[in-house]
Amino acid sequence: MHKFILGIFSFIKSFIYFLRMVSVFCIVMLVLYWIQNLIHAEWSWLGFIKPFLDGLLELANSIYSISFDVFGTVFELKYLSAVIILVILSLVLKLLSFGFNVLEGLYKGARAVCKKTEEVIFNKKLQNDMKNEQKKLTKYTVTIHTQIKVKYAHQEVQVNLDEQNQLMNKFISEKLNVKPMVYQGGYMYMFNNFERVDAVLDVLFKIINSQAPLNYAICVQIGDNASQLNKLIELKNFGKITMASDTAYRYGFNEDKRYQLVQAGIFQYEGGTLELHEFKEVL
Repeated sequence: MHKFILGIFSFIKSFIYFLRMVSVFCIVMLVLYWIQNLIHAEWSWLGFIKPFLDGLLELANSIYSISFDVFGTVFELKYLSAVIILVILSLVLKLLSFGFNVLEGLYKGARAVCKKTEEVIFNKKLQNDMKNEQKKLTKYTVTIHTQIKVKYAHQEVQVNLDEQNQLMNKFISEKLNVKPMVYQGGYMYMFNNFERVDAVLDVLFKIINSQAPLNYAICVQIGDNASQLNKLIELKNFGKITMASDTAYRYGFNEDKRYQLVQAGIFQYEGGTLELHEFKEVL
């Protein structure tokens, strides 16, 4: 439709330009016809346009019919009137051409505004749809893997890893009302409200920052993507709370966010790529 309308504008402007050229041509022919009549000549090549010029002169004569004699030559001002008519016609056509140029510019401007408005509305709808889709993702998993800190590994009083894990699980269960499950050599915790993940992160950072003789590798995974969770676990990022890009993206839609997200790296593995992100406390 847009191309069709532009085609109409182009046709009208071309047609007006053609009429202007015709009017200029008629002015030239009229002047030559006037000269022919003044010198009482007979130019046969003017015959093709003579009926039109005579009709135009008849119209001009009805408007202004004065004539006078100069040295035996009759000057009829109807010729001048006809020339003026053609000049006015040419000017009117020029104004029409300008007017259609303005109209075309207004049309293009209005269309650009409408298109921009449509894009804004579409993008906003797309963002709302994406937000709604992301908001539907509420379930998430946290895994914790532990190891004894190096400085405690060679002390005479050895740290009991199982005992420390039990203390950790007891602390988490009391704070978050969740039961641990053994998973991939560590522990898994299931949660149902990702909008309140910051409350869980508060507890997890307390664990990481505690004086316990353990290092903790903590992973957060939105949804039920077990294969991706296993890839996160394999990286064994001790001392960090990490996640993949989908979880980081979902966190961006939370209304209240107290933690920063930092990209921790991109890891290649057979069959794909894992973009790793990390939760950071705001200092």
